[in-house]
Amino acid sequence: MLILCNVQDLLCVHYPLVQIKGKLVPFCGCSEVVVRTDRVLDSHFWRLCGSNFKAFVPLQFGWNRVKCSCKHCSIDCRLCYSPAPDAFNVVQPLYVVCSDGNGTFQNENGHNSGSPASAVRRIGFAVQLLQSLTAESFFSEYGQRYTFACNEDRAELICRLHRSRLTCTEIYSSQPIDVWSKLARELCLAYPQAFMSTKWIAFMADTRYTAPVSQSNLTYQELSKFAKAHFALGAGGLALLGTATLHAWPEDLGSLNMALWNTRRIDHSTVMDDTAYRHTYWAAFATGLGSVWHELGHCLGLDHSPEGIMNRGGDDVHLCIAFPPTGSTCGHGCDKLGPTVSTGDVEFIPLRVVNSCSGTVSSRIILAVMKKVHRINSVNGTVRFPVLANHNSGYVPNVNHLTNLNACNIQQP
Repeated sequence: MLILCNVQDLLCVHYPLVQIKGKLVPFCGCSEVVVRTDRVLDSHFWRLCGSNFKAFVPLQFGWNRVKCSCKHCSIDCRLCYSPAPDAFNVVQPLYVVCSDGNGTFQNENGHNSGSPASAVRRIGFAVQLLQSLTAESFFSEYGQRYTFACNEDRAELICRLHRSRLTCTEIYSSQPIDVWSKLARELCLAYPQAFMSTKWIAFMADTRYTAPVSQSNLTYQELSKFAKAHFALGAGGLALLGTATLHAWPEDLGSLNMALWNTRRIDHSTVMDDTAYRHTYWAAFATGLGSVWHELGHCLGLDHSPEGIMNRGGDDVHLCIAFPPTGSTCGHGCDKLGPTVSTGDVEFIPLRVVNSCSGTVSSRIILAVMKKVHRINSVNGTVRFPVLANHNSGYVPNVNHLTNLNACNIQQP
């Protein structure tokens, strides 16, 4: 039979992409399960790790009948998606294009041919993933789902394209902190009504990597010298990130598994090898997505920590989404190698760091988030974020006044 471990019939959530974890008991030998709903035409296949699976289900407003099945058994459940009745302090991702830029991002061929439309879809879907993973991490530790809100439920609408007044020359020649400060002021003027109640995640479209002449193995610090505008810093209401790994991100749920299981080795003569020394395309996706989660943590007022997402735990965010790709291990030597693991070896046990097949966030980090937020609404399951700017004057805080602004791209090993 097929058992669902983290959801039950008639569950109601306030976000559109739900993670389902389950297992086959007894194990029937199948290598994958298929998940479909009565409101969405597409079906999605998810590999098993032993007898266990993790899947994501896209929901439409209202009730959705979800069916999980393998060749031998199936299970149905009804899930309800309703928008948060009090949509406060939303997270708003932006794809920031310089005034003299064309909006493309660098793809795996080394050319600037990634379209703005594709970038917006990739970023929007990534934020949906983080919205769901945040909810599941709270649920794993505290038994209730809390997460941030977004303006829209569709990935292509979640992320906005923002035409900046900054030029490419300006962002390439300035310090990351200066770019952050200028962009924060620009957003305050461009979105005066929403600025104070929004957490902005800005992705610079004009991140550019020029391959070094040497083909020898280089450290991250050495490679970063060949990348322009590949930012990773955040505080207050703004996180600023580069797009050097965006080529490895999926555009939608249909391409998620391909991104997670892409074990091809990255050639740093074409794209930047920002993979935490794992040198594969799936690792580029994991490292990039983990950086977004990390910087969002800084926007919540969190500093670096000894473990978990606010350390280097974000590098293993793929373990929150699925299981380790075949032939790889997690950061702490987990030997669960994808679908080849024998049955019964994997359990969904809440652990203390994002470094195992359970894929949960450190309880210490989650507790820190709960202490930092002003209020958690237990009805709609959303987090009321602290606003670190000055409400009375509407003044955007000067970067020199922010004690927790972290230029994380210079902190990496």
